[in-house]
Amino acid sequence: MGCSSSIPVAKPLPSSKALQRDVVGVSLDYLMQFVKKNGGQQLAGMTCCDVCDRVIKPMTLRAGYGSTTGQSVSQMLELAYDTRPGDVQKAHWYVVHTWSGLFLDLIASLQLFFADARNSSIAPPVLWIDLFCIDQHASDLSSCEQLIKTLVQPAMRRCGRIVFVAGAWKRTLALGRTWCLFELVQAHTSNFPVFVALVPAQRIIFLRFLEELASHKHFSDAIGRALLRQSKCSRNDDHAWLLQDLERSPGAADVEQCVESVMRGWLLMQLQQQLASSQSATGDRSAITKWMTLIGELLVDTGQLEAAVSMYQDALPLLHSTFGQQHARTISCSWALAKLLVRLERYNESVPLLTRCFETKKALLGPANESVLTLQNTLGSVLTSLREFGRAETMFVVSLTALRQSFGESDVRTATAASALAGLYSKMGKMAQSAQCYRQACLHVMPAHINCCNSQHTRSHREAASAFEASMGASCAQTLQTNV
Repeated sequence: MGCSSSIPVAKPLPSSKALQRDVVGVSLDYLMQFVKKNGGQQLAGMTCCDVCDRVIKPMTLRAGYGSTTGQSVSQMLELAYDTRPGDVQKAHWYVVHTWSGLFLDLIASLQLFFADARNSSIAPPVLWIDLFCIDQHASDLSSCEQLIKTLVQPAMRRCGRIVFVAGAWKRTLALGRTWCLFELVQAHTSNFPVFVALVPAQRIIFLRFLEELASHKHFSDAIGRALLRQSKCSRNDDHAWLLQDLERSPGAADVEQCVESVMRGWLLMQLQQQLASSQSATGDRSAITKWMTLIGELLVDTGQLEAAVSMYQDALPLLHSTFGQQHARTISCSWALAKLLVRLERYNESVPLLTRCFETKKALLGPANESVLTLQNTLGSVLTSLREFGRAETMFVVSLTALRQSFGESDVRTATAASALAGLYSKMGKMAQSAQCYRQACLHVMPAHINCCNSQHTRSHREAASAFEASMGASCAQTLQTNV
């Protein structure tokens, strides 16, 4: 939001008249003409801070509109008699960018972003950019707080749409700038849509990454974390105030979550665009179902569970008809949908899916495979919730027997299955069998659990089991969540 500590950036309080009217921005076409008139590629290698100091300040002063306080480029254009129609208008987009980034990359990113008709159709590309819309001449700088309250927040609120010029998408340096983090958090907490603009070369790399993407979690790993306390700012005073404000509310950890949520929202938009392109252009079912399952996964991760159910339900018939019931992608989608239905307590809908997944994986991998046993336990838990106790008992007994054979009595997976069976027996009124399963789970579970009940190691195993039984009972109540 500023050049450097040695180059002042004006942050004047606007007049009441300026506050009453619409926030004014500059058009994308003007920005392209600005580059052309000021040397084009001669600006290569210059940062936004350099352009401000070497071009914008001299340009506004030469035009005769500068004073002891100066004016912004947008104000200069409003007053100039030869300003082209459309160069300065009501802004519809608020631009988040770094002052340390290359100026031509900023322009190229915006140019590419608005070349996409899906973005340019949302609103005319008239942009509020601090570099052009804040006076860069004032020697008496306003405080960071004044700048935010009188210019940044009104501009963001009246534009209502944010374009974040990230430059490189992978571990972008922009997420290490305090001003960018602040603006992204402001946008997120105000529920403004945030779009991401990349330079052309990075856009190509990103699209290639999407083609190879197997899970949205790989995206989070690639994008990197926004670490507030390690972030940097050109002006020390700004950095101190922004850091204090963000750590006070919403807090450093929440800042990182906000930014991650913004980037996941952008990824969701990109995946939806890829899905739409595949559906309209190629009709490639493999690609279509890939985008559908990735979108479903991301919707679950962002808490949009009902939307995720719809996406998985749309994808599953296509996967069945394209790859068959036993294909890994079909099984994976069925399992994801079944888990989601269980999470939403839509148990009746989940049972056919779980049963199909279980039977298919058992035929492919064998009854003793760990993932098969996990499915079996999950199905048993769901059947217990539906009070289909007979079927649930069969599932749990078979699973517990196989777990004992595969992993032994002392394995925590065996103990968890024993606890689940104990809970089922309790609901069935078979209290003796329930207590026996609890004790077996207790006696063979990891020593640390026994130590929780008997730190002095003086009680008998029977006493320890009795003391631990209540804990196992509580654990049983959570068995459904644990298995799912």
